[in-house]
This record gives sequence, structure tokens and C-alpha cells, in this order.
Amino acid sequence: MLFPCEMAFLIWGIQMKKSIMTLAIILMMALLFNGCKSTEEKTEMTTEETSDNVDQVEDEKSSNQDTNGNQDTLKKEEMLKDTSEQDSDVKDEQNGTESEKETPVAVHGKLSVKDTQLVDANGDAYQIQGVSTHGINWFPEYINKEGFQSMRDDWGINCVRIAMYTAESESYCEGGNKEQLKTLVKQGVDYATELGMYVIIDWHILHDLDPNKYKQDAIEFFDEMSELYADYDNVLYEICNEPNGGTSWSQVKDYANEVIPVIKEHDSNAVIIVGTPTWSQDVDLAAMDPIEGYDNIMYTIHFYADTHRDNIRQKMEKALAAGIPVFCTEFGVCDASGSGANNFDEGNKWIQAMDDNGVSYCIWNLSNKNETSSLIKSGCTKKSGWTKDDLSEAGVWYIEVLGKDVNEIGKTSPSDNAAEDTKDAENNGNNTATENETNNKSVNSNKSNDNNNDNETTADDKKNRKDSDKSKNSESKSGNLKVSINCSNHWSDGSKEFYQYDVKIQNDGSSAVDGWNVQLDFEQSITIDQSWNGNYVTSGNSITIQPVDYNQKIEAGQSVDMGLIIKTSQTQKTPNVSLK
Repeated sequence: MLFPCEMAFLIWGIQMKKSIMTLAIILMMALLFNGCKSTEEKTEMTTEETSDNVDQVEDEKSSNQDTNGNQDTLKKEEMLKDTSEQDSDVKDEQNGTESEKETPVAVHGKLSVKDTQLVDANGDAYQIQGVSTHGINWFPEYINKEGFQSMRDDWGINCVRIAMYTAESESYCEGGNKEQLKTLVKQGVDYATELGMYVIIDWHILHDLDPNKYKQDAIEFFDEMSELYADYDNVLYEICNEPNGGTSWSQVKDYANEVIPVIKEHDSNAVIIVGTPTWSQDVDLAAMDPIEGYDNIMYTIHFYADTHRDNIRQKMEKALAAGIPVFCTEFGVCDASGSGANNFDEGNKWIQAMDDNGVSYCIWNLSNKNETSSLIKSGCTKKSGWTKDDLSEAGVWYIEVLGKDVNEIGKTSPSDNAAEDTKDAENNGNNTATENETNNKSVNSNKSNDNNNDNETTADDKKNRKDSDKSKNSESKSGNLKVSINCSNHWSDGSKEFYQYDVKIQNDGSSAVDGWNVQLDFEQSITIDQSWNGNYVTSGNSITIQPVDYNQKIEAGQSVDMGLIIKTSQTQKTPNVSLK
């Protein structure tokens, strides 16, 4: 039971509670009202500002459209362009980096010799497939980075052989500027190194016959080069190109045993390639008595496919079977003179044999010299970025051997953009200044001919040529066979006259002819300097040419080519030719 005072207090408490609740509600409503009002005001302000900005932008756009077009669109286009350029730059940078990572040297590193072939830094078998320059004293223009890159990227090569002649006019040891020639070699090494390619420094003996003739020069040269490139992973050394003229293997070996330690003193792991007798054909002789006491020594085999066939391949196979490493630093698919017709069937046999045995090789030669073995057409003046139309038959063949599409070359590689028209130049006879230098490479493999001494014609010799004799020819016919002879070149070294003759026998009959003999009758006594694709017998003023095993039989409608270079103390007319 509540007393009156207690009832009054209770009623007052209830009323106070209601008042407090009412007050709280009022306060909450006030706060809500103010918040809505503030938001509305802000929204109105933003709308007004936006409206004003839109109006301003529309006015500006309207104005800009009358003058420079839509500014926003231009900005977007510029942004897209910048992005595209940045993406392109990134891709180019990535591609460049990827390209550098994939260069031959970057992938395979320093090479060494294991058993009979080269191996890379990982110990895996590695085959060099390269190109040899012609003599850099006559064709220095082909020592250029763009040309090397064209051959690497378009042709698929991984090595350049830099051929520095030693005993010809303007060569290193006979009248050439040594410092300039060394500079060319160094430039070639630098370009190859920048492109991640292997490079062979070739001491290109030829007319000196025996490498011992300029041995001291060779020692000094290789001492300088091997010291300079001691830390390079891509440099190989070829210390004597083609010993010839009766030089024995023991003479070559003696020379090698003095030059090799000079190189090894600076680079104990250097790969050194040693030439072999008879224009580097007798690699089997080296196999019987190899150089001892050094690692990474290889031995040279050279061939010209239309002249050097099974008999020389058998020498290579014999050397490999004996366990010595073989390197073909120079070859061609024509005959041993560097001219004549290409024999791609024999060339393919050689490539197959070398590929099967892991033998590395470099083809001869990077130049536009007017001869069959040149890889560039004589009318082409480009020094890089060559297309199929710029290449000789041998050049096209070699690119196909390396597995490249010859129709695609020259589209993306560097080009010197030389203004030239190959076909017109060839039709007009506009050949280079050195086109008439005879590439007298390896000659008759028949050792019984002691007078077969190599000779290299030079730019100086060209000045003394008698062009009048070049057009003269002689021919004769017997039965279905027709023989012709043509003087294709003539030069002088100051004391002797040299004549190059091309001889061809054609079978015009409907059946094969087995066996033939050709007689050449000169007006005076002559000496054979070189000969190829036949056995040559001299008697007085006459020369008899007899067949060798591979051209004794002439099929119906077919022909055989042979040739020789003679030297004499007097001017000489083209000889009479007859079949016997």
C-alpha cells in the first residue's frame, strides 16, 4: 500500500521520464534536420559548380572544335601513341636482350676440343658453320658489322674467318701495310664479338708455300693477337692456311711447334687450327704423326667439290678414324681454281660427310670477285643486307644448306642501302676493281706434278694484264666430242707472264664416251704453274691432258671442265687444241 506522498513521487517520476524521452526525440529530430539541410546545400553547390564547369568545358570544346578539333580526343590519341611507343620500346628492349642472350657465343661460350670435334662450354658437341672472307688486303670493305650481322641473322652462320694473306702483293709480309692489316683483323674480331659470333684469325699462307718462310712474322703476329684476345671466348687461331709446293708435314709440324706455345702462353685454352700439306688436303699425314703436348689442336682439310671428291673425303675420314680433330676452314663447290661450274651433287656429299662427323666448316669466299666461288654476284656493290638476287649460285646454295629460306633474306637485316642494279651491272660488265684477280686456290691433287705451285694474282698484277689475249680461243672436234680452250686471264709479276686457260670437252652424241685425251700445242716452251681436273703431262711445247677417275666418262649431252695456269718468260698466244 502506497502512502499519498509516495504516490505523488511516483507520478512525478513518470512524468519526468516522459519529458526526458520527449526531449531526446526532439534533439534527434533537430540533428537529423540540420544534417539533411547541410547535405542538400552541399549537393546544390556541387551541382551548380559542375554545371558551371560543364558549361565552361562545352564552351571551350566548341571553341577548340572550330580551330584545332576535339582537344580531349587529341589527348587520348597522344596518350595511346605514347603508350604504344612505350610498349614498342619495351618490346624492342626485350627483343634486343633476348637476341643477345641467344647469340652463338652467349649460348655456347668458349669452345674446346674433345675427341675429334669441337664442344661448347657445357661439353656438348658444337659445329661451326661459317663464312671466310677473301683476302682483307683486297676486299677490306667486307669487314663491317652490318655485313656480319646480315650473315648471322639472315644466312644462319655462327663464325667469320678473317683471311689475311701473307705472301702476295699488298699482303702482310710482302708489301702490305702491317698496321692497317692488323687494324682490319682487330675490327673484324670486334664486330664478331659484339654480335656474339665466333671468329677465326687466319694466317693465310699460299704463295709462300712453306709456313717457315715468314715464321718470325707469324710468331710476332700471333703473340700480339693472342695477348690481346686472351680473355675472349670467341677467338680461334689458324696458323697456316695451305702449305703447298712440296712442303712436308714434318716442316709444318716444326713450324707449329714454335707458333703454338706463343699463343698458349697467353691463352692456354685457345683452339688452334694447323694447316696440312698439299693445300691442306693431306690431313691423313697429320693423323699419322700428330702434334703432342697441347690441348685444343685441330687439323685442316680444304676441298673444292668439283675437283676434290671421294679421294680427299677418304683422307678426312681416315684422319677422323685415327682420332684427330678435323676442321674444314675453307671449301667451295666449284673446281680447284675457284672458277668453273659448281658441282652441287659433290658439294652435298661433302656437307653430309662433315655433318655426320661433326666437322666444322667455313665456305670461301665473302666477296663480289668475278669468279664462281664468290658468294656475292660480281655486279653487286652491297656490303650487307643482301637479297637472293645479290647472291651467286654458291651463295644461294650455302644459305639453303644452313636451313634458311633464301627468299626471305635481306628483309629485316641491316643494309648499307647501296644504290646498285645487279643485273644491269653484270650485263654492262661493271665489275669491281679486283674482279680479275685470280683465286688460285688448291690445285691438281696429283702429286706427281712437281710444278704445281699456287699463285695469287693481285691488284698490282692486274695493271700488267694483256686483255687482248683473253678473248682468243681455239676449238677442235673428233667424232661426237668437241673440245675448246679459252684464255680467261693473263697477268704479270714483273718477271714472268701468267696465263689461265679454261678447257671444256662437250659430248654432242647420243651415247656416253669413255676415255679421252686432249693435246695443247704452244708456240714456245712453257711451265705449268697450276692445273686441275686432269692429269697433265708436259713434253716440249705440248701438254697432254688425261682424265682422272671422276671425269673419264662423259655422258651424252654432258661436258667436263678442266683448266691450267702456265708461266713463261714471253707473251703467249692461246695454244691449238685437239683431241687424241
